[in-house]
Amino acid sequence: MNRIMLLAVSAIVGISVTVIPVTVAKHIFSSGSCGTPEYVEPMRQTALYAEASHLSTETPTEAEAVTPYSDDVGSFSLSVAADRLTAPHTGAKVFASAGNSANNTFIYFRQNSAEYNNVKYGNQTIGSYGCGPTNMAVIISSITGKLVSPVTLARKSEEWGCFVSGAGTAFAFFPKAAAAYGINCYQFNYSKQTVLNYLKQGKMIICTMGKGYFTNGSHFVTLRGITDDGNILIADTYSESNTYKEWTLDYLVSQLKHGMMWAFYK
Repeated sequence: MNRIMLLAVSAIVGISVTVIPVTVAKHIFSSGSCGTPEYVEPMRQTALYAEASHLSTETPTEAEAVTPYSDDVGSFSLSVAADRLTAPHTGAKVFASAGNSANNTFIYFRQNSAEYNNVKYGNQTIGSYGCGPTNMAVIISSITGKLVSPVTLARKSEEWGCFVSGAGTAFAFFPKAAAAYGINCYQFNYSKQTVLNYLKQGKMIICTMGKGYFTNGSHFVTLRGITDDGNILIADTYSESNTYKEWTLDYLVSQLKHGMMWAFYK
């Protein structure tokens, strides 16, 4: 999908379409909530760049604090192959970037955008606690070609009892949401080769970031592809700028809260 075609889509349907200029992110750290922290050039912490020995293999608690638009916009038909996006006023963006993953073109939602920031999710908002539903909106929309909003998935999470007050979204939400939209979900513990293989196969992976660069608590992030150079492409539903960048897998692993991950595929 080239820049001209993407701009044509934007003109036809009135939706913001972004062609990502990819850059390799610096190794950075900071603290804060799930917003984008200031860029700080740290000393390289080599111990964190080895295999993920610092990750616990124990099953984490069922609910993680996860970080989150107006009325529900529902589901819309989407044909990425035809370069047509027929879902105005959803905040959805078609991203195209380099790489050898099947998900180089994907649908992106930002949980703290004007459409979703103040929409209620349980007793919180999608902007502050809705990264679980928003990541699943990205994954389901990208894999199925059906545009499903974060609001739709936040309501399903509530219906299924997966919103946990004071914590966020329960892990049980991911397989439930995948099954509801006809895609596969496989839970696994981190290994470098497994992650690389899955990304090369076009699978999308949700992982949980802990306190550090991405969040001051916990935050779900989607690994969506891998470049020819072996860098990782992500979808950060709290930061569009993070979604533009390429990341080393070792750096992403250094930010993980635990080793549990979920792979999604058709």
